[in-house]
Amino acid sequence: MSPIFYLLLLFAQVKDLHFPKQAVFNQIQIGIIDSTETIRLTTFDSLNTPKSNSNLFSIYANRQFGNQKRLHEYWDFYLDSTHTQFKQLSDSLLKEFPHRPYRMRYLSEYRSLEKQEQLLKSGKSKLPLSLHNFGFALDVGIYRGRKYLRRGPIYSKMGEKAKELGLFWGGDFKGFPDPGHIQYFSNTAQYIQTFPWIGYEFLRFKPVFESNYQSAIENGREIFVQDTKQVIDILNEKFPEIKQISENAIALPTHQELRNWIANQSINPQFVIIYHPKEKWVYIQKGKQGYCWQVN
Repeated sequence: MSPIFYLLLLFAQVKDLHFPKQAVFNQIQIGIIDSTETIRLTTFDSLNTPKSNSNLFSIYANRQFGNQKRLHEYWDFYLDSTHTQFKQLSDSLLKEFPHRPYRMRYLSEYRSLEKQEQLLKSGKSKLPLSLHNFGFALDVGIYRGRKYLRRGPIYSKMGEKAKELGLFWGGDFKGFPDPGHIQYFSNTAQYIQTFPWIGYEFLRFKPVFESNYQSAIENGREIFVQDTKQVIDILNEKFPEIKQISENAIALPTHQELRNWIANQSINPQFVIIYHPKEKWVYIQKGKQGYCWQVN
């Protein structure tokens, strides 16, 4: 597949925040405007749950369709051996801690993207995308008899035991400590470093991470958002292609075939990415909404 198609998908992922929520699409069309100024489109239909990285391009394209499956299902082929390691460690924690009169259980495993968004809006999470969404974090509930203990020294003891086993404890988080939380990776940046392809899922939120980091600097809270800075840095490192794309939105080009094509889209809105290699602009349309950017 042409490298420019990868670039267009990466670009569309970064720019996805520009588009309002709408109906889920089951296909994406990616096109090039050729030397005769004709739009040549290739259609990618939604794929079945992937079994290997041999169709990585199709996974990237399919992830643009919407949340038709739980997020982790697209990536289980890539993550499952590590899921097994996390389960072994979390099972060990459950077996070894706590002792009577306490008991412990896990309150959540795989979290949906919809749930993550709700938690973000309510202020109960600071992350637009979490390790919970990939099955690498657990919320812990500790009980004394039937009473659920939301806080207390018992959570610190649980955190120490979790760290002894090789897990990371949310009580150590700077700025937003979460004593009832354990995870497999120290932070999101380590997760992306370990599984670079998964960084694609975080690209659409890169502007959010950058905005949060800049806001923290302006308010003298830089020390509390070093994890955010690491995410930005690792995304820049793993997806250097994004540096080829300018941040400049432009007006719709005076390209007659493109304008005719857009007019026809009002009948059956689709998800389409169109690139003009000579004039170096890209047009992205999702449903009835379309944007155009100049690219380097």
